[in-house]
Formats: sequence, C-alpha cells, structure tokens
Amino acid sequence: MSKAELVVRLPAEARGLSQTEEYCMVALNGHEWAVRLHDYREMYRVPGLYEKILSDTLHCTSPDVVASLLTEQVAREGLSPSGLTVLEVGAGSGLAGAALRRKGIETIVGIDIIEEARVAARREHPSVYHAYYVEDLCHLSHQTRKELRAYQFNCLMCVSALGLNHVPAEVFAHGYNMVSDGGWVVFNVREHSFEDCHATGFIRLVQRMAAEGKMDIQVSRTYRHRFAVDSTPINYTVLVARKHEPIPLDRL
Repeated sequence: MSKAELVVRLPAEARGLSQTEEYCMVALNGHEWAVRLHDYREMYRVPGLYEKILSDTLHCTSPDVVASLLTEQVAREGLSPSGLTVLEVGAGSGLAGAALRRKGIETIVGIDIIEEARVAARREHPSVYHAYYVEDLCHLSHQTRKELRAYQFNCLMCVSALGLNHVPAEVFAHGYNMVSDGGWVVFNVREHSFEDCHATGFIRLVQRMAAEGKMDIQVSRTYRHRFAVDSTPINYTVLVARKHEPIPLDRL
C-alpha cells in the first residue's frame, strides 16, 4: 500500500476543537472514515497515514526544527553531532529519529509504549534506530534496563509528546536519569506552557530542575509546530538543555 493511495480531507467544521479533539477524514480504496490525530494506534496501523496527515497535510515542522536546534547547539560547543548517542522517548513512527539521522547522528535508540509505533517505525524508517523498545520506562524489564544502560546515552530527545501529557513526568524523569551528567536534553512543549498557572506535572518538574541547577536550559526557540485542522497555526517551543544531576525519583 503506497502513501499516494491515501486521501486525507480536513473536516468542514473544525473551529473550536481542542488539540486532543482534532480529526481528519481518511479515504482508502473507496472507504472513508474519521481518524483522531491523537489515536496513534489507528494511524500507525495504516502505512504512510501518520506522515500523510502530520507532514503532508498539516505541515508539521517539529522533527526538523528540534533536530536542527540540537545539532546547532552541539556544534557551538565545538562538538560533532556524530558523537551523540540518543535515547528518544515517545519515538512513535520515527519522524524525529529520521531527522536526527539526516543531521549525522548515527546511534539512536527509540522507546514507546505501544507496539504499533515500533511496527510503523520499522516499516517507514527501517534504518533509523539502532534498537527500538516497547516498554514503560518506569517499569523496565531487567534485560531492557541492562541493555539501555550499556548504551551510555549522552542525549535524551522527546518530540511532541510532553505538552499534552502523552509522556508523563515520571517517564521523562526515568529517561533523563539514563543520560550521563553533562549530556544533552532536547524537547518541545506548547507555546506559553511555562507561563500557564495550571502547568502540567512535567512543566513543574522542568521548572524545579532548572531552579535547583539540575538542568541548564541553554536555548529555546518558539516556532510553528503545525497547522490545526481549521488551518490556524499551533506554536511550540523547543528547548535544548544540559543535564547536571539526576532527578530524585522519590520527589516526583
């Protein structure tokens, strides 16, 4: 099944939909149905559908923006992106991992909570990941924990999975603690997330880590993440930081 066989149509009445309520109409071989943008299991099951919707229809820029800002900051430190060993949390179908590979990063390990994500990544981007795990970072098997530790990660990446609580603070903390001290951390969140008086647990965690000196946020940039289904822009902010100390898990 090729991506060209898929037809994606934006809903006629989409104003007022929250980001988690957005959907598109998808047609394939004479059958049309509605797909919610955050129903990842369903999108990943159809070859090419996730990229058809996010990249081709809604013009998502986050994978390239995040990969570019990370590698630019690494280069400013006089380092080569090829020296990064990346743990990508919430790796999905591999769009962000593929953007890293295009920037010269060779060792990328993905982890996600659903098997459909790993199947899609292997199908859509078969040469991106050195390994791809389907597990909960908070409850890793002994063997997976041993294998992940052996990579000695010096970079953690999480793209478009934190702002809407897809990846809870506890999961981020466990991934963060797998990165060596002095390593890089890159993630994105919705614009103004850090100004929200009802900030998510993840945002509060990052604020505390920065205040306590456990994380040094080196650069941030706000950009158009993608268009909503009603054609209005959705802006995100990407942050690149350095890890100084682990997160005490008993304080989460």
